[in-house]
Amino acid sequence: MVEAAAVSGRAARWRKHNADRRKRIVSAAIKVIRSAPPGTDLSVQSVADEAGIVRTVIYRHFDGKPELVRAVQAHVVDELRDALDLEISLDRSLQQVINAAVATYVTWTDENPDLLAVIERDVADGKPSELSRGIDQLAQRILGMVRLGADMMEMEIRGVDYATLETVAYGIIGQVRGTVSHWIRFAPRHPSPSDLATILSRSLWFQVAGQAKDVGVELNPSTALRELFAASQP
Repeated sequence: MVEAAAVSGRAARWRKHNADRRKRIVSAAIKVIRSAPPGTDLSVQSVADEAGIVRTVIYRHFDGKPELVRAVQAHVVDELRDALDLEISLDRSLQQVINAAVATYVTWTDENPDLLAVIERDVADGKPSELSRGIDQLAQRILGMVRLGADMMEMEIRGVDYATLETVAYGIIGQVRGTVSHWIRFAPRHPSPSDLATILSRSLWFQVAGQAKDVGVELNPSTALRELFAASQP
C-alpha cells in the first residue's frame, strides 16, 4: 500500500513536471514570436534557445512543430476569449457589452499583431483551428445569454429559431474579425483603434437592435440586461 502510494506520488510529480515544462516551452515560443516580424515562421531551435533547453527536449513534449504551434495558438486563443468573456455581463446594457467587447478585441489586435498572425495561421494537421474553437465558444456564450434572457422574460422569440440566431451570432463575430484583420495590415493604421471600435460597435448595435425589433423585442441601449429581463417579469 505504501509502495503504491509512493509510485502514485512520483507519477503525479512527473505529470506536473511535464505540464510545467510544456508551459515553459509555450511561453518561450510566444517570446520568440513577439521578437520577430508578424508572420515569421516559428523556429523550434529559437524556442529551445529562449527556453534554455536543447531542441530534443521540445520533441519529448510536442510531436513536431505543428503540435507546438497548435499549443501556442490554444494558449493565445484562450487568453483572448477569457478577456472577451469578462466584457459579457448581465449588469451591462447590450450596447455596453458590444462596445466593451469590440474595444477589447480591437485593442488586443492593435497591441498583438504578431499573435493575431499566429492564431490565424493554418497548422495543416487536418484538425479544426484553435481560432475556430475559440469562435465557437464565444458564439455559444452569446447564444447562452440570448437563451437566458428569453427564459427570464418568459417569452418565445417570435418566428425565430436558435439556428437562425446562431447564424446571426457567427455573422457578427465574423464581421468584427474580418474588419479588424483587414485594418491591422496597414501602417499607419487608419482609423485609430478607438475610432475603429466606435464604428464597429455602432454598426453591430444597429444590426442587433434591428434584428430584435423584427421579432418583437425593443432594446433600450442604456438598460442593463438584468434590469431589462427583470422588468419584463409579470
